[in-house]
Amino acid sequence: MAEYRRSVAVKIMSQWKGLTLTELLSAFKQAYVDLPPPSYVYDIGPFILNNDLCFSMKDNDKNYCDGILNSALYLERRNDGIILLDGVKYIYFVQPLRDNIQLVFLVDATHYVTLVKKQYPFGIFLSMDVFTQGRSIYSDDIGQSLVFPVTAFTSGLNYLPELTYVFGFSKRIFLLVCSVIIILAAVISCVIYKTYFSLIYGIYDQGLKETRAITENQLSFVVSGGLFFNDADIRKLHDIFYAAIYDSLTGAYSRKSFDDSIKDIIGTGDSYLCFFDVDRFKFVNDNFGHLFGDEVLIYVVHYLKDKMNGFNFRIYRFGGDEFAIIYSGELCDLIRILKGLTDFEVGGLRCSCSFGVAAEKECTTAEALKLLADNRLYFSKNNGRSQITWK
Repeated sequence: MAEYRRSVAVKIMSQWKGLTLTELLSAFKQAYVDLPPPSYVYDIGPFILNNDLCFSMKDNDKNYCDGILNSALYLERRNDGIILLDGVKYIYFVQPLRDNIQLVFLVDATHYVTLVKKQYPFGIFLSMDVFTQGRSIYSDDIGQSLVFPVTAFTSGLNYLPELTYVFGFSKRIFLLVCSVIIILAAVISCVIYKTYFSLIYGIYDQGLKETRAITENQLSFVVSGGLFFNDADIRKLHDIFYAAIYDSLTGAYSRKSFDDSIKDIIGTGDSYLCFFDVDRFKFVNDNFGHLFGDEVLIYVVHYLKDKMNGFNFRIYRFGGDEFAIIYSGELCDLIRILKGLTDFEVGGLRCSCSFGVAAEKECTTAEALKLLADNRLYFSKNNGRSQITWK
């Protein structure tokens, strides 16, 4: 607005000297015709005042001269204020030109507020109260729907009326933006969770595969050299694992595996523990050699694995020719299979085994169960060997 007035003033000043009052008024009117106001200027006038005379510079404006002369204060100096014209409150601006001549502009308070609000982006609502001499002449209720409001005053600015501005963020827009942010955060969280879950699951799954590769000696489970172990490491770990769990000669489970397993059958109600050994095994080793003795042991284990395939059982080697079987199922099936080792042949040599079987339900502890099976084994050996004792 100031730039617009400055343009008009420059045009007038270029022909100021030597003009009579009538010619000056005519020049002002022509200047405002030649320089139409920009769209953002919502004003009425200007009006030129000279003592008790008032002239409108725009032919299409209402003649508010009487109201201005009766209501405007301090016309002799630059100032502003509020006047009521035809029931509408206006902000007026007085700009002295020379002795006894003033330029007066009127701005509708509602238009003024609208003009100021248009300067702010969508979503930022400006709530404004306009005051003069401590009383409000314009107010809106936007301030009731703002969040994070900030208040500013213009009481110290002599080129503006006394105004109170309340700036803030629209509560509706604020809640909408917050909702969008929350939804986006939830979506991003889901994507991140899915990504990291897939990554962690992939690591976990590869760990399981490499564990199976170690326990089952299946290098096909290892992808691209392995995540935790390479092929060479897996082979070494498998050898260590196998040596700890299995007997390297016969393929039966080791004594350590037996100690871990025997504790689990107490209380099952249908499990049996069988201790057995090869009769006169020392004689076989001494007369036919340890390699032949190894063949006898291998035969015994392979026979049991073959005949007991499909049953719930495990064979353990304690050392030398001493073995154990943990079996769950019918006793008659176990006795039938064991009878095949009471008299068998390996390499043309007649061999036999003696057995002692104890039912888990006969004992309350693992130690008692082992002692009972061991006693029945020795009963079989002392009673002529090549037999099964189960009661």
